[in-house]
Amino acid sequence: MSYAGDDTGAVVGDIGSSAFRFGTAGTPIPDFSCPSVVGRAVTSSSSSSTSSTSSTSSSSSTTQQQPPRIGEVALSTHYDTLQLHNPFVQGHLSKWSEVEDLWHHAFSKQALGLDSKETPVVFVAPSDLDDRNSAQYIETMFETFQIPSGYMLRKGVASSFAAGKTTSLVIDSGPQGTLATSVCEGFVLRKSCTRTAMGGNMLDQQVLEYIESQMPANLPVRPRFHFSKTRNSFGEYTSTTVPLEVHGSVLNYHRLAIARDLKETHCRVPHTAYNEVAAKSMPSAVYELPDGTKINVGTCRYLIPEMLMRTKVSEKFQVLFLFFFFSCVVCLNVATTKSAATKMQQQCNNNTTTTNHLVVLVI
Repeated sequence: MSYAGDDTGAVVGDIGSSAFRFGTAGTPIPDFSCPSVVGRAVTSSSSSSTSSTSSTSSSSSTTQQQPPRIGEVALSTHYDTLQLHNPFVQGHLSKWSEVEDLWHHAFSKQALGLDSKETPVVFVAPSDLDDRNSAQYIETMFETFQIPSGYMLRKGVASSFAAGKTTSLVIDSGPQGTLATSVCEGFVLRKSCTRTAMGGNMLDQQVLEYIESQMPANLPVRPRFHFSKTRNSFGEYTSTTVPLEVHGSVLNYHRLAIARDLKETHCRVPHTAYNEVAAKSMPSAVYELPDGTKINVGTCRYLIPEMLMRTKVSEKFQVLFLFFFFSCVVCLNVATTKSAATKMQQQCNNNTTTTNHLVVLVI
């Protein structure tokens, strides 16, 4: 079987710390997208009596054999028997059992419905993935899925090519951190890769803390499975807490989802420098939580995103994006650094933006 030419029918997959996007090559957008979170059934508790040890062990083995749950629908049921796992740990791809589960889902009938043994694959890997994990990724694709041919594409190169550039500086900002990568003639210069913990999860956590501070009587932020609504004779709804024991990963995942929704709907980064007086003059917005609690969103919708730009706002993260940008450039060799600095200086003198040589990818 020949795979040369344009009609290869290859599959392209990109596993990020937030979403797994995959589809057939040649399409303008991915065919499928799902959260890059794998749900596994929680094993039976060991608090059973000693008289039922045999039945407990048999039920535990049955529970462990349940297939993983992947997708928004699968992750939205049976919260009490679910535990969530992410293939990324602090921004680094390191959990290969979750990677295998995600690719199994991609080839399954629920998604592409293709046979991996007859489909060439282009799998996108993080730009700073080391040699050991790169070899593990390649071995997984060829040994586990037995693909006939494949290519591991660095995410920085893919972002640069998507912008029509072979040489660029790529800023990849995701939930678990931000990575700056230099791409020169289609190759990633790994020595210049610079990573910081600033990312979407940091902002989500700050938004969640703000929501908790605005809750009446110090009530916790309750996801949809932690309360029930009842309607009285006057047509008003009241919510009561449902005592449901769930794993900490499930509770944290859905609480951050509420904070992320508030961030995406109300938080803004001003086009000009942050002005506290102007921010206070803006009318506050009202955000309604799933349980019906309404909170006022004031200057925090401008102040929290400003953490990425000003160190005075955030004491935990003292690395500015501007310093982060130049720290990646100075790691290059002398000739490349001089060329990049010359181009940036010329653009600053011409009052033009640097978007032609800067690719920003937000996942």
